[in-house]
Amino acid sequence: MKPIAVRAQIKESATLAMNARAKRIAASGEGARVISLSVGEPDYPPPPQVAELTTAFIGEKKGRLVYTAGHGIPELRRTIAAKVRERTGVVYDPEKEIIVTVGGKHGLAGAVLALVNPGDRVLIPSPYWLSYPPMAVFAGGEPVIIDCLDTGFKLTVDKLRAAAHPRNVALFINSPSNPTGAVYTREELVALGEEAARQDLWIISDEIYDRLLYDGAEFTSIPALPGMRERTLLANGVSKTYSMTGWRIGYVCGPEPVLKAMKTLQSHMTSNPCAAAQQAALAALSLSEDELMAHLGPHLESLRRRRALALEHLGRLPGLGVSVPAGAFYIVVDVRPFLGTPLGASGEPVKDDEELAFRLLDDEHVAVAALTPFGAPGFLRLSFAVPDADLVEGIARLARFLRLA
Repeated sequence: MKPIAVRAQIKESATLAMNARAKRIAASGEGARVISLSVGEPDYPPPPQVAELTTAFIGEKKGRLVYTAGHGIPELRRTIAAKVRERTGVVYDPEKEIIVTVGGKHGLAGAVLALVNPGDRVLIPSPYWLSYPPMAVFAGGEPVIIDCLDTGFKLTVDKLRAAAHPRNVALFINSPSNPTGAVYTREELVALGEEAARQDLWIISDEIYDRLLYDGAEFTSIPALPGMRERTLLANGVSKTYSMTGWRIGYVCGPEPVLKAMKTLQSHMTSNPCAAAQQAALAALSLSEDELMAHLGPHLESLRRRRALALEHLGRLPGLGVSVPAGAFYIVVDVRPFLGTPLGASGEPVKDDEELAFRLLDDEHVAVAALTPFGAPGFLRLSFAVPDADLVEGIARLARFLRLA
């Protein structure tokens, strides 16, 4: 039998695998309750209009939901165009320059497939969201990792310039970042954009965490910068701001030639995003700024408070390096000093962060994300989008596993 293609051998998402393992342990009913600090999912509800208007739509159609336009219903694309213009000042044609996708992840993957030919290089600053390199691989491209562990988890012009190569085609930028919560300033993005233009790179700007900011950090959308609209694909969705992860609606905005290719690809891959989910996204994105902030504001304040709570408790653990995120809802901790040392009740050492994460789950029933798959070996990602009691207890169990308590 012939071997399967390399693209079919890509490993599954490590965060989803960890979440699945945590659920299996929880379902077994053995030991302490599982506390999950691993999955990137808000714990607050979506706006109430989402359920109300979507239920009314399904009832009106008597459950008969038919195919929609492949790149999304017109009213949703128009609403996205209006929301992006209000948020960033950038104007997109809702018919030619916007596509509705099956979640933000599908939009990013479609962007890569439309831009990358076999042998092309895709630049990915690390730490990165773990799905970026596989996207490059299944497009036939080569993911080129730019290590940014020593520059505050952010790409610099010098590092981008050092990675210059004739086959470079695209650059991922994610601000605020998953997994680090790092937020690029406008000045940093202007400088990176100028260097990207010199190298004639496309920028894929993942802006899914754009509303989740702390300590006065300000969001800058790359296509709003001088000369960047024509070489940037803006990817966003309703998963994080609106807490609608399971609805699976994202969108991409960008120049017509790329969007045309993405629409063609999507027509053969999904036919169209789910009709009911598009109505749900329409309900969410139709909220005025005042309505949105009336709903989101208290939850943002809760995230700010939980961030402070997590940093307070993690800061009490000697030897544990802790980053302070300016956005998103993750904290990165450096566990490299603990690798190879006695850990857990057994006292058996672990060789890397992935083994540590699985041992932590098995021993203490706490799920975290190991960051080797994110390009940051020796680090863990903890989500603070969980109830206060779970956050404090999860960190206490981590401390016990590390033999710090």
